[in-house]
Amino acid sequence: MLCRVQPFFHSVLLELFLYAQSKIRLFLQDRIPFIFLNLRQGSLHMRLKKTTLIYFVICSASLQSLLALGLMNPGCLSSGPVKPLPFSTDTTSKKDSANVSEIKYRKLILGTNYASNSTFMGRKDSVSRSTFSPSVMYEGIKGWNGALIASHTGLSAGRNKKGGLGRTAKTPLLDELDGVAGWDHDFGEVFSTTVSNTHSYFDSKSARIRSVIDNDLNVGIQSDWDYIIAAVSGDLDHGVKSKLGKGRDYFLTFSLSHEFGVLINASSDFKIEPRFNLIAGTQNFYLIYTKGKPLDSTLVSKREYPKQLAKFALLNYEVSLPLTYTKKSWAFDFSWNYNIPQNIIGGASSAPFSVFMADIKFIIRGKGVLIPKKKISKK
Repeated sequence: MLCRVQPFFHSVLLELFLYAQSKIRLFLQDRIPFIFLNLRQGSLHMRLKKTTLIYFVICSASLQSLLALGLMNPGCLSSGPVKPLPFSTDTTSKKDSANVSEIKYRKLILGTNYASNSTFMGRKDSVSRSTFSPSVMYEGIKGWNGALIASHTGLSAGRNKKGGLGRTAKTPLLDELDGVAGWDHDFGEVFSTTVSNTHSYFDSKSARIRSVIDNDLNVGIQSDWDYIIAAVSGDLDHGVKSKLGKGRDYFLTFSLSHEFGVLINASSDFKIEPRFNLIAGTQNFYLIYTKGKPLDSTLVSKREYPKQLAKFALLNYEVSLPLTYTKKSWAFDFSWNYNIPQNIIGGASSAPFSVFMADIKFIIRGKGVLIPKKKISKK
């Protein structure tokens, strides 16, 4: 197959790309422990690490775009075989694999999650409150899954007689209970999809921003190009019944991420997946949350308030850094999320905020089943 770009340009571009990858890999391997130690000090090493990760993702995405558009042919990039990317968790090239089978397990997952603040679609509660959420999850072999999640709020808030937001003296032991049912499916090696429905029950005294949401239907699709993972998902949310009616909201979330994996030994590994999310949607849920009144009536009138919230608009930029350590049947997740709210209406705070989350899971696997994959022609 002839190349659409001169072979000389191919060779130069590939050599520059591989050289940059090797330098970045050495830089991260030598400095990751020291960088983490200096995380709170905000040292130059931490800033260099962020710059390096961003540069690596941009380089990888650029090369993958040229390959996907057909402007470059992997066969003419080099006279030798294409080298695997550093930090790859899969040593077998997807395009070169044939007659590959995988073992799938039924899983029962017992977990607990901690979040430093309660948020929803880029909006946080009027009072900072941490949450503690134990859960039981099931994953089937054919993609069916379900979960039961309870939630305890560290600081609850109620409403005073005038309808304003205020703290309550008592905090219920469990102020939220979620039932989740879903289905995941892989379309070949690149694309996958997920469909799920979550029904929520809240304590009557709970004033978390999520407590105005009764049901959430989510549909998402993801494409994994090795160099970068792109995903888009849509949500249809129904609000709880109130004097203002039963609100309905629509959301779209776009996500870009890249996974770096380090295999420690046969039973443990460590992964880092920097991610960028963009969330857009309507804000009718906020109308119910504020009892139909803007927090600052000088910014928007009570008559215009519902109309502004009903508009589909950009809601939030989110940058997150999830870290995952797996050891046999145990999984430990830590995540730092930085949110930049957009199109705040009614006087709520528009200042960026951070949320820290930690998650511990114990995975019980059933008997493995060998699932043959479709043949993939070598290219």
